[in-house]
Amino acid sequence: DLHTLDLRHFYSSRCNLTGFQLVDPDKPGLKNHQDERVVAGADPLAMLSPRAKEFQRSSDAALAHDAVLSFARGLQALSRARSLEPKHGATCDPGSTPWAYGLSLATQIKAGSVTGLSGRVQFDSFGARTNISFNLVELKDVGLSRAGTWDATRGIHYRQNYSSLYQEVALSLRNKTFRPYVMLKSGSKTTASEGDRLEGFCIDLLREMALLLGFRFEIRLVRDSAYGVSNEHGEWNGLVREVMDRVS
Repeated sequence: DLHTLDLRHFYSSRCNLTGFQLVDPDKPGLKNHQDERVVAGADPLAMLSPRAKEFQRSSDAALAHDAVLSFARGLQALSRARSLEPKHGATCDPGSTPWAYGLSLATQIKAGSVTGLSGRVQFDSFGARTNISFNLVELKDVGLSRAGTWDATRGIHYRQNYSSLYQEVALSLRNKTFRPYVMLKSGSKTTASEGDRLEGFCIDLLREMALLLGFRFEIRLVRDSAYGVSNEHGEWNGLVREVMDRVS
């Protein structure tokens, strides 16, 4: 039910937020169902709870809707095969006389299938639901985006192309900057000190710590723009070399 939450505060935050979604809010069947409620007039549920709109799109509401739909279809199929006689005063109390068509109704429900708000509803011989699937969604700059699907047969199947993300990571590795932690300021002059050319979460955190603890610091980019690798002679370069030489 991630789609029922207000995630606007996390837009453009590059927050890694991933979830599974049983109910697709953009599914035509769900939209038609909501439109029918609007055309029918005031919804009694909306008067009971201010979160009624979110509940109508939730997994619980969709599963309840599909359960009633499966029951109705099973009852309809059973009524075609035999004449059903209502039993007055039927209860679920211990010792009460059960409805004569209960087992037949359960058989009809398990034998049939319906397309509900949570997808295709089918059951095995034990009454457990089969062929269920979920959408895999991820938070993007403008909201949730479908990244793939999950089902019991294939598992997770990704649809999204991550080549652009890999290119961005590779660029960050070359520049030794990581958004939003350490970034080069847009339009910064090359003549400015390296500390003044950088911004981001880690830079802000370092400055606040310096104010609280009373220390001074200097930010300097690695001269050869490398983290450090060892050559065939066992000599290191990059940041590792500067640490070994006590330069950094």
